[in-house]
Amino acid sequence: MTIQHLECLHASLDFDDPFDASIFAMACLTFWSQVHLGELIFDKTFDPSLYMARSRVTFSKTSNNHAYGKCWHPRMKTKLNGDWLLFTDSECANSAYHALKWHLFSNSALSDAVPLFMFETLDGGWSPMWKSWFLTQCNSLWSAQFPLLVSGHSFHISGMTHLLLLSVEPFIVMVQGRWSSNSLLYWCKCKEIIPLFISFSLNTHSSILMTMSHFKSKLLNKH
Repeated sequence: MTIQHLECLHASLDFDDPFDASIFAMACLTFWSQVHLGELIFDKTFDPSLYMARSRVTFSKTSNNHAYGKCWHPRMKTKLNGDWLLFTDSECANSAYHALKWHLFSNSALSDAVPLFMFETLDGGWSPMWKSWFLTQCNSLWSAQFPLLVSGHSFHISGMTHLLLLSVEPFIVMVQGRWSSNSLLYWCKCKEIIPLFISFSLNTHSSILMTMSHFKSKLLNKH
């Protein structure tokens, strides 16, 4: 999966439809926050101790006036006691910040205690987004342009890859995506990422390993 998959969704979905608004918000949040799809969505009874509710989303601005948001997730694959999912406004059509705001607005009559990606149905009722619905809708819209089926695992890795290709500091990517340093180093062997950071090193007289080592040292020595 790539940013082009999000662009395809943006061009194909009907944002006046609460279901489609929920689909796009989930796709963007999963991509930009580098979260596992299974941590946002479920195919069984909603458990607020395991999944995010609408009440746990906040929007704010940084000191330099850049929009961002965060969602508290009570239990994650690598953070069993919970962690914040962070998303910065990417200032593009596929911004998780704006997609999530629109989803919440489109379904504003809902209680804050319900699942984050609950939406209004055609009969006037309400339903949580099921994993099978999400992947079926996405793959049906992608099929003409991207013949290979996309699985839930693709979002986490693709978001991380995209941020690295944008030259985001590797350990910022690591912390946001809750990657171990070994996992990140392994993925940095990607044939597109290696030339990117080699060219960065040539221009800055630095190296990705020095940058990562320096940041890791800071983390280990933090009190």
